[in-house]
Amino acid sequence: MQSLFFVNKISWARDIHIDIAKGGFEGDSTIDNALVSMYAKCGMLVEALEVFDKMGGQTTVSWTKTIVGYIKLGFHEKALRCLEQMPLQGILIDDVTFLCGLRACANTNAFYDGLAIHAQMLKRVFMGILLSMTLFYICMQDVTIS
Repeated sequence: MQSLFFVNKISWARDIHIDIAKGGFEGDSTIDNALVSMYAKCGMLVEALEVFDKMGGQTTVSWTKTIVGYIKLGFHEKALRCLEQMPLQGILIDDVTFLCGLRACANTNAFYDGLAIHAQMLKRVFMGILLSMTLFYICMQDVTIS
């Protein structure tokens, strides 16, 4: 029974992708991100990566969905490698992506990778606070001079 459900799920995913292609919706980042997510949830990592690789402009969302797919299917090291590639490709790592990276570290006992990700998160928070305080003091200086 379980294997029948799995086969139906794969067939269903492929049918949806075919309908999207026929409708001319491939190439839309929202649709492509949904396809990456759908294929990963169905355990079809090869198909998910094909869609990801064909995307015109990969975004933080598409990278995160790929990372989540790797994690869901047990490829935690590959998820961490994706996380490392994002800045090299000029892609901003957001909070959700950082959390996915921490999850991959927890699942592989990659303690030092987890510490590095945590340090990046803290650096981002600190830089945000520093920028806010700097802008505040600049504004306050303008107020006191006036």
